[in-house]
This record gives sequence, structure tokens and C-alpha cells, in this order.
Amino acid sequence: MGSGLNLFHYWLREWLILDRPYTDMVTDILTGAGKSSFSVPAGMYYARDFVKAKDDPEAPDAHDLVNQPDTVDEFTVTYSKVFLGLNLACISCHDGAHHLEKVNTFLTSKKRDEFFGQAAFFGKTRQIMNWENGYQANTEYTVDDVGPEYNPKADSIVRVPRRGGDASPRFILGGERPKASENSRDALARILTSHPQFRKAFANRIWAELMGFGIVEPIDDFDLLKPDQPSNPALLDALAADFQQHNHSFKHYVQTVMKSSAYQLSSRFVGEWKPEYATYYARKYVRMLSAPELHDAIALATGQPAKFSTGSEQVGLVMQMPEPKKADAGVQGFMKTFGQSNRDDMPKKVPPSSLQAMLLMQSKVVTDRIDAAKPGFIKGLLASAKDDQDLVNQIFLHTISRRPTAAEKAVSLKALQANRPTGAANLQWALLNSPEFLFNY
Repeated sequence: MGSGLNLFHYWLREWLILDRPYTDMVTDILTGAGKSSFSVPAGMYYARDFVKAKDDPEAPDAHDLVNQPDTVDEFTVTYSKVFLGLNLACISCHDGAHHLEKVNTFLTSKKRDEFFGQAAFFGKTRQIMNWENGYQANTEYTVDDVGPEYNPKADSIVRVPRRGGDASPRFILGGERPKASENSRDALARILTSHPQFRKAFANRIWAELMGFGIVEPIDDFDLLKPDQPSNPALLDALAADFQQHNHSFKHYVQTVMKSSAYQLSSRFVGEWKPEYATYYARKYVRMLSAPELHDAIALATGQPAKFSTGSEQVGLVMQMPEPKKADAGVQGFMKTFGQSNRDDMPKKVPPSSLQAMLLMQSKVVTDRIDAAKPGFIKGLLASAKDDQDLVNQIFLHTISRRPTAAEKAVSLKALQANRPTGAANLQWALLNSPEFLFNY
């Protein structure tokens, strides 16, 4: 199965295949301890937020290579965004009052001291970077719970100075504390996964992924004092309740959305479309393919998958890789331009750009794959097509899933008459650059 990111990748695949309750998966992430890269895959999620304190250890055991309070703060911001839909980054540095009134009214009432309370659930959790033979092994961390309490006056590398405050663990939504003798991270997992906001954040995040945009936008910035922030509060409540009633099943939730009439609507709209209709999901929201989706669609359409090594096996598509950044430089550059996220930053939508257009026209990710002289779809079709009309039909069907119009067929046949291999390659190149290929309709 492999170590490190491969271990985490296969752990996620196992979760999805077995359809373990989402609450169990989140509990694993919040409570895992041990060697992150070899024995505790869920620990990799916490390990990504380490804040390096120094290059060389002063302590013989190398426990001082990581700034523990900063690391805890970073992870608190991360898991709060992902699991609660709350962006606590601002109150990790200062009180919300007089800063966030135009951003998030709920957070204006929150103090930095309350963020310390949320971070304190990880107060005793150490993240120890391994030091082996005089070198940092910064791909391997040991996570345990034998450190001191969270220090609200600890020195910070990435934040404004901490001035102190109540650092006892208490949940940011309601103030619930661990039970007597309960491990604080166990308490966090119990409290967080049983809170209604946990289910709403999940329902909204996956809805946004499937439908193009969330019932609450941005998906990681709920304002809990704005009941009208959700475009359809009743829908969000119903989705969250159904998710809970079906044992927090990811598979059931996705199936529920996909079976809905809203998801199955056409992108066409009869009548005059108005922007305010969007929040009613009155038609399918057309979106541009994500960076890995686009790369893999090109690979499949041209019949030329890549050859990527994951360390334990060879794969042909980016979405089969544990870490897309391990792809070759050309593919990495292509995907970065189209918005590929990395393991450290949250995924984000990238607006269309002229650089994207130029890459689609000239990048070897596209041009090498349509070359009629190289093994692939075009070369095989040139040999197997019954005639030029069949050739044109097959290129259209294989690339954009429809037959050509009469005008498109006439232009295509004329291009084939001039030079059949070049004309076929140029035809697929043009279709790969068309909106029909680039957008999900």
C-alpha cells in the first residue's frame, strides 16, 4: 500500500469503497496518533499543518523543530473550515469586534481567547519531526498527546504575539468542554461530529461540488447570525437532516443529490434567464472542468493516457494519483494554470484566462496527443474508419459526445481532403479547444 501520501490516498479510497460513516472518518483525523507516514494515515492530515521552528535541534531528542502552538492554530483553522464551514483565521490573531463587521457578523462577537479554547483541544498534542542521522525527515512525524497544555502566551512565528487568556478546551459553538478524564481530542471529535453545523457544512460542501456553487457561499465562511445567508435554508436543513438519518453516509448523500430533479435539469433554459434565478437551481449550472478533470478528459479523448508513477504502481490519469504534483513538469504547469490545488492550500476556483487558452492551443499536453503519427485515437481511427464521413462522425462523438451539424461536417470534410492525417488531428484539436469540451453542461 505504501507510506506517506500513498497511505493517506488508499485510506481515503477504502473509506469511500466501504462507505464508512463520515463521522468515523473525521474522528480518525481528529484523534489519530502514532507515526503519520507509516501507521496512522489519518495523522497525515494534521501533519500537513506543521510550522517549522528551526533548522537544527537544540534539544537532543529534536522535539524543538516544530512550533507546537502555531501548528495547533494552523490545524484549528483548517479543520474548522473543512468540517464546520467556519473561517476562524481572523480571530486566531485578534478579536472579531471592530474588524469583521463587514465580513462575518457571527465572528464579530468572538474573541481571540475563544479561538484559544478551540485550539486547546489539541493543546497536549505534539507533532514531532523525525531527525535521523543528522537530517530532518520532514515527511515523517510522530503525533502523541503527552505535551504540556496549550500556552496562550507562547511565542509565535506566523501570528501576532499571544497575550494570554483562558486556554482550557471549549467548543467555539456553545462552549462545551471535555467530560471529566476524557481525552480532549476525543472530546473534540464527539462534540464536533454531533453538532448540527457539522452536517450543514458537509451538505453544503458536497452540494457545491456537484451543483457548481453552494447553498451558502463561500462554502467555508458560514455566518451563523445571518439566517438569510443560505439561498434556500429549508433545503440545507433537509439535506443535513437526511445525511444524519442515513448514518452520515457519503454514498447515500451523493446519490440523493444526483437523483434530484435539480441535479438532472438541462443547462438549457426556456425563456429569459435572469441572474437571480441561479440560487433557485432552475437549470444546470455550467462549470469549467477542474484542472485534473480537464487533463484526464484530454487523455481519454485522444486515447493517450500518461505514465505516472505513484511509487507502488503506474497510472495513466491524474485523478488516479495520490498527489498530482508528482506528474511531469509539463502536466504540472498545465494543471496549475487551470487551478490545480496542492496539499497545503484549499481548492479554489480560477477564472478563465488568456494563458489557459494559449496552453490549450500550444501545450504538448494537447498537441502531442493529437499527433496522427503517434499511437492514439486519431492514428487508430485513420486506419479503421469506413470513409471520411465516418471519420468525422467518430471524432465528434468521441470528443464532445455528439454528431456534427451539416455545416461542421462540410468544413471538416474539406479539411480532410487537403491532408487526411493533418485534417483529422486539426479537427480533434479544434474540438478540444471548444467550450463544449471545456465545460460541463
